[in-house]
Amino acid sequence: MSEMSYISKIVPRQASDIFVLVNSIKTNITCPLNKVYVSIGSKYNAPYVNFNGKNETETNSLFQMLPGFLQMKETYMDDQTIVIVIDDFNNKPNYIENVNLLQSLPIQGTHIVICNVHCTEEFLTEFVSQLIDFLRESSISKENFLICNYVKFMNVPNDFERMAETLIPETIQTILNLHQNSIYSDRFYDWFGYNSSLYNYIYCYKLHRNNYTAMRKLENNLINLKNDPAIKIKFRDYNETNYWDQIYDITNYGVDKYRLSMSLREHLILNNNLEYAPN
Repeated sequence: MSEMSYISKIVPRQASDIFVLVNSIKTNITCPLNKVYVSIGSKYNAPYVNFNGKNETETNSLFQMLPGFLQMKETYMDDQTIVIVIDDFNNKPNYIENVNLLQSLPIQGTHIVICNVHCTEEFLTEFVSQLIDFLRESSISKENFLICNYVKFMNVPNDFERMAETLIPETIQTILNLHQNSIYSDRFYDWFGYNSSLYNYIYCYKLHRNNYTAMRKLENNLINLKNDPAIKIKFRDYNETNYWDQIYDITNYGVDKYRLSMSLREHLILNNNLEYAPN
């Protein structure tokens, strides 16, 4: 396993502090920056999670911070990635544990910035605005950019937690929806949370938030796939599968230097799981 080529920690007073560091990284790498991934609320806390007090599952926190499609991608010298992880890292032993775990992963050309900061509306507004400016200046295509929110609570959230669950995604999407940012407006993804079937999946917040019917159908299909990986998912209309174009598995493999990852629909096609049945 190769060690990470760059990892750093910052306690930003304001969002611009992050981009002073990120621009320094970009300046010092030998090849042009190609990909940007931002993760909010994803730090590692414990090795396992329990669903409904019954099903114990290995945590996917490391994949939240650094998805499989960034860990396991084709290696090109000109495929350089900056990852920005935003969370509360005030607990020093926990921070050290997170760094050690990240450094154990097989990563090349990846530069991680760990930001110890609380996501207020003011901070997020400033951060996302400056992030979009950075993407433009770095000529990052929309296919090679993703910002993802993992702030979810397993148990019933208190008032502060409930506010955070709402404020973070709404603030991010509001900035992305501005006319000048429209090219990246559908690149904000939200984690499905502590659902045993959807645990490793993220969805496009702009297009599919509150789409409970599609989510339930997806959940049922994933349960069936888990029971029988060779199963054929039949569909009558191609529009029925459009939803899966905006679903990613954070534990899945990468594609190439031109795109962060394949969608769930592409993954199902690759594995011969979809069957067009018009009648």
